Amino acid sequence: MLEFKADCEVDGGLVVADRETLNALSDEDLFSMMVALDEQGTSELAFDYPGVSWQHVYDRETLRLRELCTAGGLWFANMGPGRFWGGVEVEQVGSTSMPDGLASGGGSLRLPSGDVVVVEAGYLCARRAYAVEEPMAEVSVRAGLYGVRFLRLPRPEGHQGIRGEWGASGRPAVVVSLWPRMDATPDLAMGAQGNLLKKDASWLSSWSRADDLVWAALKRVEGHRAIFTISFPSGHGYAEAPMGARHLSAGDEVLLRLIEKSGGRWSAEIAGP
Repeated sequence: MLEFKADCEVDGGLVVADRETLNALSDEDLFSMMVALDEQGTSELAFDYPGVSWQHVYDRETLRLRELCTAGGLWFANMGPGRFWGGVEVEQVGSTSMPDGLASGGGSLRLPSGDVVVVEAGYLCARRAYAVEEPMAEVSVRAGLYGVRFLRLPRPEGHQGIRGEWGASGRPAVVVSLWPRMDATPDLAMGAQGNLLKKDASWLSSWSRADDLVWAALKRVEGHRAIFTISFPSGHGYAEAPMGARHLSAGDEVLLRLIEKSGGRWSAEIAGP
């Protein structure tokens, strides 16, 4: 399995497609993808449609992307914010059994050149040439029609390797599985079971929930409490935790368990060295 990791901003996602297909996308195709990343109309795109319900805009402007997905041109998932560890695997014909404990969605992909790339959707919309030239992952297969399945692991409760991320090296949280198809026509069910997946709050890596485990660096000590800096892809956050008998110096990293956020700062407890 070829692994990758994706740092997604608030409107971020994953695209899997043939490199030739991505190079041929029009500006209208990319705009349709931008709208698809903003399901709730929270970006500046909403200001371009005053007086129009965002749901109407979303349904109309994402039609190009949905048609492209239906035709097997690409596979698209709106992931939301966070760092996601993922993987791409190529299976043999008929080897499509779903491992236990995984949620799944599936469809088909047309691969005219067989050069499959995985890119972050927001970056693709902003800088297509760079995203396609330097993808997060790339695998070569025989050109043709492929089945595609999206597998996602459940969020591991109490897993010490979370470190503010979803999944980990060697244990990807999302897997895109490909296998050659013998039929000539894609058989897609749109929506959650097709080539276009919307956000699912149950598998977002928010890094902002009670009991999340995150790595943080000591910033300073105030009395018997330590103030820590948490690094996010979109900026920094802060947390405070009781020092106890620990002897820490500025810059030391520890694993924190988030408890509750108040006044812009998380209360936390030290969960690891």
